[in-house]
Amino acid sequence: MAGAAAAYLAASALAQFPPAPGTGPGLPETIEAIESARVTTRILFVTAHPDDESAATLTYLARGLHAEVALLTLTRGEGGQNDLGPEQAPQLGLIRTQELLAATRAYGVRLYFTRAKDFGYSKTPEETERIWGDQVLEDMVRVIRGFRPNIVINGWGGVHGGHGHHQASGLLTPKAVQLAADSSFKLHGPSAEEEDSTPWGDRKPVVVVDLDRSEAPRVTCFLSMKFRRSTENPGGK
Repeated sequence: MAGAAAAYLAASALAQFPPAPGTGPGLPETIEAIESARVTTRILFVTAHPDDESAATLTYLARGLHAEVALLTLTRGEGGQNDLGPEQAPQLGLIRTQELLAATRAYGVRLYFTRAKDFGYSKTPEETERIWGDQVLEDMVRVIRGFRPNIVINGWGGVHGGHGHHQASGLLTPKAVQLAADSSFKLHGPSAEEEDSTPWGDRKPVVVVDLDRSEAPRVTCFLSMKFRRSTENPGGK
């Protein structure tokens, strides 16, 4: 009984009197608790080459808004030009991969690639998709199912001219989002069984944001290809 009484008095004392100054949770612990209780938004930014991403946008989303952000770059840029050294083709792709890895660490985002080959300038998206093959779309679905974003930013959405890689990236992104939600779409590879059983976007649609880079920009949003909503941007930003 004496022990029970002592425990009761101790509990009563704790209930009546706050912790002594400096002994309770501090500001860092409080901020960490608040941040851990947040519902984190996951954002996937999709583009074609290692130099296509928007550093300011990615950094703002990841470090400013504290979203969980990933960059999916379809190629490694091995088909580009090298003005700083003799490296070309695979060696150039390796250098650009390392550069982008360093950059994304600074942005605070994850980095993914597909098996798409950067074969130099392409005139049409049809040529690009023919050379890339079905494996690129499959890789995109694998990343979406693995990262499980709430929002996908289509870095080349709405682009209907110029580099075929850019156009193909803009066309493949909404297809990949749609297929990622389709449980009948099967992936191939060592972990295909596990991946196929976890589609993403089937219960709650993924928001896809198309960034139109034309002279009169327009932002188009749609949910897993189910409906579209467009808003004009007269300011051109």
